[in-house]
Amino acid sequence: MASHSIAGGKEFDDTASLLEAYTTLYRGYQSLENSAHPSNSSEYQKTLSCLIKEAELLVHGVNQHGVFGKNENLDELPVDHIRFILLPALLGSFTSKLTPTGQPKNLSQHRKETILKSQVYYKDFLKLCKQYGVESPYLEEEDDSKESKKLFEKDAFSRKSERVLRFKAKKLLDTQLQALLTQISLDHVADSTKADYYRKLLDHWILTAVEEIEFIEEEIAILDHMSTLKLQDKPSQPPKPKFQVNLFELKNSRLSVSP
Repeated sequence: MASHSIAGGKEFDDTASLLEAYTTLYRGYQSLENSAHPSNSSEYQKTLSCLIKEAELLVHGVNQHGVFGKNENLDELPVDHIRFILLPALLGSFTSKLTPTGQPKNLSQHRKETILKSQVYYKDFLKLCKQYGVESPYLEEEDDSKESKKLFEKDAFSRKSERVLRFKAKKLLDTQLQALLTQISLDHVADSTKADYYRKLLDHWILTAVEEIEFIEEEIAILDHMSTLKLQDKPSQPPKPKFQVNLFELKNSRLSVSP
């Protein structure tokens, strides 16, 4: 698998260097998606860890240069900067694919911690899209505390129907994106064409984020059920503290809006 490196860990001098780094990062994502290596192979996981570090470095650079301003909307954002909104979604995608090195004592708990981090990134992405006024039928106002309950209140047929609709929407978007990608690869491209491409790319990732958040909720329910079964098979023990997401650890890696 090709190696991808961003800025050698150095600070970004300007937004041009941020744009260059983003291009390298997204190519790394595409390379990973098309990789022939198994996702649990050392080669795949090494590349994945590098991409996560590079994405976090890029997030820091975006914040450092104040790319995102307060009370902005998508129309006010420079066209070339729209792509930076995707950074939390990319981090969500990378994080969900992480597998442990060695054998952790509690594999289910380790997996739960990993996908909860991924979920936080995906939710950050959706919130950023809402903040910038991105229009999408899949950007619903949701109460995080009721999200899991709402998911499992749906019957299997409803969930399947929604997934079929999302699948069809993504297929259409992929076709449109491929056509636009050919246009923006030309030497002289109108800003309106680039804006159309990045807006559709946002739509693609919104669909992905909504879908992945749903899958994560389902996986967490399965992991919790497995943990309950294991506890029932063990002798009685003092209760352990409930798991909480270490948001402080993630805070420095998440996109923030400059005051």
